[in-house]
Amino acid sequence: MRIRKAKLPKKILETINLYRDKKPAEIKKIKARWAFGVNRKRVFRPSQGCCVFFVELKKLVGAADFGEMMFAPLNPRELFSGIDERDFRVAQVLAHWDKGGYIDPPEICLNRLGHVTFGDGRHRTIAAFHLGEKKIPVRVHRSLIKKVSTAINLMRPRRVEGLV
Repeated sequence: MRIRKAKLPKKILETINLYRDKKPAEIKKIKARWAFGVNRKRVFRPSQGCCVFFVELKKLVGAADFGEMMFAPLNPRELFSGIDERDFRVAQVLAHWDKGGYIDPPEICLNRLGHVTFGDGRHRTIAAFHLGEKKIPVRVHRSLIKKVSTAINLMRPRRVEGLV
């Protein structure tokens, strides 16, 4: 079976090209805004049974499996892959943050081999990585906190920062 390449609408292609054409220094001016803590009312998709932790982004990128169902794994070192369907996800995140919007933290879990992977949010993670973020919030289901914390250091948000 052959997978056909999707034809994306003109507006989507314009969004992709807008961010593909920006220099890394321009992209780094965008501020990542996460919907949790004092901004939890901005959450788009509430996760039942999840807790929010911070992780060092560099360590998460180094430890995580960025695999996807239909494609080869994402390379977090590349902001854009050249595959429009993937690049739109990253460009959409950047555009949302660029307009001052908030986005849900990624949800991390473990795959069947015990490696850190994403239940949701691999493109958000890559976008934040290229913005130069040092730490990002992640959601972890309560049943996986101990197992995930053995694979990657989970840090609780501090109340004094107004994040919880």
